[in-house]
Amino acid sequence: MRESRVEGLEETLSMLDGLPKALVLGGYNKAFHAAAGVIERELDARVPIRLEYEGKDLMVAGGALKGALMFIVTLDSNYRGGIVAVGFGKLGYIANFVEYGHRMVTHKPGLKEVGFVPAYPFMRPAADAAHEPSVDAFARSLAGTVRELNHKA
Repeated sequence: MRESRVEGLEETLSMLDGLPKALVLGGYNKAFHAAAGVIERELDARVPIRLEYEGKDLMVAGGALKGALMFIVTLDSNYRGGIVAVGFGKLGYIANFVEYGHRMVTHKPGLKEVGFVPAYPFMRPAADAAHEPSVDAFARSLAGTVRELNHKA
C-alpha cells in the first residue's frame, strides 16, 4: 500500500512541544484514529462482496473480507509519531489473492492448474483515494487538539 508522511505542520508540532507528553500522545492517538477512519471507509466501500439470489431475493452471500476489515494505531514510545495499519487481519492473504488475481490448482498429489481468477484491484485504488483526505483528517484533528489544549491552558 501507500506510505504517507505528514509535513508542513511545524507550527502545530512546536505548540505540542510545550505540552505534557501524555497530552501529546492523546493528540496523536486521536489524529491517527481520524486518519485510519478515512482509509477504512475508502477501503470498506471497495471491498468486493458476492451477491446471490435466494428465490426472488438478492442476498449477500460473501462478506468475510468486509467483516475482517480493521485498523491498528501504534504510537511511538518517544512521542514522535506513530503508525496506522489498515488491513484484513488473518484474511489478508485472501485480499491479496483478490487484488492481484491467482491461479486455481487442485490439491496434492497432482497440483494441476484448473483455472485463473483475474485481478480485482480494490486496495490500491482505496489507498490512492484515501491518501490526501487521511492526511487532511490527521492534520485537522491534531490542530484541533492543540487549539483545545491551548484554550484550556
